[in-house]
Amino acid sequence: MDNKDKEHQQTIISMDKKILKLVLVLLLLTTLSCSNKKALLPTSAEQRYEKIKGLFYKKKYDKTIEEAEQFLIAYSGASIVDSVQYYLAESHFLLKEFVLAQAEYERLYEQFPSSPLVEIAKFKSALSNYKLSPQSQLDQKYTYLAYDGFQQFLDEFPKSQFKEEAEQLLADCREKLAKKELEAGNLYLKLRKYEAALSYFDFVIDEFYMTKSEPWAYLGKGKVFEILQEYSNALLMYQKVISKYPYSEAARKALQRIQYLSQK
Repeated sequence: MDNKDKEHQQTIISMDKKILKLVLVLLLLTTLSCSNKKALLPTSAEQRYEKIKGLFYKKKYDKTIEEAEQFLIAYSGASIVDSVQYYLAESHFLLKEFVLAQAEYERLYEQFPSSPLVEIAKFKSALSNYKLSPQSQLDQKYTYLAYDGFQQFLDEFPKSQFKEEAEQLLADCREKLAKKELEAGNLYLKLRKYEAALSYFDFVIDEFYMTKSEPWAYLGKGKVFEILQEYSNALLMYQKVISKYPYSEAARKALQRIQYLSQK
């Protein structure tokens, strides 16, 4: 083979290599294009729902919230939208974002009243407000909301699996609200605003009977009447403390006041 033939053969081999490279590049581009198209294809509501569930049970609550909010926009008519709404509310609750959680639970039972999740949503809505309830000295807006929420829940679901817990939390709310009103009554008593003090003491007795604050409300009323020199009314209040709560600290103090008044 002369030099010309060798050069010609090398030229053909070089061209073959270039063609092969071009073919490989085209195949790679085609593969990437198909892959991108698949990635852009919209997933079904069920697939998105499974993704949300997976994120939730992996405790990735921020991501669950993000995906749930997108789902509720894209698939508002899906049959599983109430479940997604629940995962959204629960994620806020578990992140201790109780204001947002309460709003999302409320949205669930208002928008999907026939959902089987309404029962737990109403309970958790009240529980969210309970979690926001501060000490008795502070404003009790959320305690009142929780109180009303638990009361409505028990009226609507008297046989609920959450009944005992709701009853206990309702009782806790009553105690805190009673204490708040009692403290207000005692404050007005110290300020010598006796009419206002009596109003608060009466509110405790009428609305929060059978709480730890009730005997002290009777005692407070007795003190007001005693200051106003309405001794018969004062004795009546002290006697009620003793008859209704005979072993309480308030009863011991009431007895002391009765003994004092009997010596006058």
